[in-house]
Amino acid sequence: MIRVVDAGDVSGIRSQTIYHGLAKLFTPSSYDTVVLARPVDPYFCVGYFQDARQELDIDYCRENGIPIVRRETGGGTVFIDRHQLFVQWIFHKSSLPAPVDERYKMFIQPIVRTYRHLGINAYYYPVNDIHVDGKKIAGLGGAQIGNAMVVTGNFLLDFDYATMLAGLNILDRDMRELSKSEMYRYLTTASKELGAVPDMKWLKECYIENCVATVGKSPFFDDFKPEEIDLFERLDAKMYSDEWLFKIKKTRGEDAKMLKIHSGVWLGYIDYFGRRVRFRMHFDKLSGLELNKEGKTVAVTAFDGMKLAEQDIKGYVRRSMQAALIEGLGREDWTEILKKIVQYRQRHG
Repeated sequence: MIRVVDAGDVSGIRSQTIYHGLAKLFTPSSYDTVVLARPVDPYFCVGYFQDARQELDIDYCRENGIPIVRRETGGGTVFIDRHQLFVQWIFHKSSLPAPVDERYKMFIQPIVRTYRHLGINAYYYPVNDIHVDGKKIAGLGGAQIGNAMVVTGNFLLDFDYATMLAGLNILDRDMRELSKSEMYRYLTTASKELGAVPDMKWLKECYIENCVATVGKSPFFDDFKPEEIDLFERLDAKMYSDEWLFKIKKTRGEDAKMLKIHSGVWLGYIDYFGRRVRFRMHFDKLSGLELNKEGKTVAVTAFDGMKLAEQDIKGYVRRSMQAALIEGLGREDWTEILKKIVQYRQRHG
């Protein structure tokens, strides 16, 4: 048997504390549990290992009444509101495949099948995305919390791109504009694909049917128990506190920024001896490079299409240089710049 709880509309914080609480109460005799929940208010959610101050414009969020929640699972910063339907699995470890990619593949099957019933050609994109024609329509997360394996994802019905962008801590104006164009280009929603938001009741019924088929267990529909609700409420208070939110404080270090649009699209900048180097990566290939110094921005196209593998950089630079110097930087400079970009990308997963 598998326990299914439709939590309905819940507060933003509760959409996070449900799976945290169920996992903390999970015992060897607990049923594998699937939860559906829709947050009614908007909020930003940062990963467990992230420094909220570095990821978000805290002043903007507070001035606009947008809460920030730090979850106990990893991953990046996301914006969440009522246009998303959360799907949460709180399972025994033995109920899921051991390899992470196989675990995610199993979790996404009912989401993908539901999207396809809607007429959206969704598919799994390793390691934790769901794509439609190269655009992200859902992201997944997972962790062991207490005795449970937790995997979470969502149906993205619509999205507030403007608020997401406004809340991010991006001081570089050009990178902010680039982030905007890349997000519109590589992040899609059910309403963008269909021209309308799907009916919520139908969506839930279709998902549960597909979920049961994937898991291979009979469902029983349930409500939360009093002890579960009590823990949710205590976690609500904890996860809304500044003490919890700002627990992680990272040293600022070098002047650099990295933003993930989805698993295949990244953009950011690094500093190279006073020159700001902006870059874009599309599916592990460099697709744009700019130098900025003293307000002057120059596009560098010599390395467009380069597959970013550190061991190949030196040879690629030697073959690709159009001249001995590009904007006063020679082969050794460009080799170091490209290595720094690769290393910075690797540090961000």
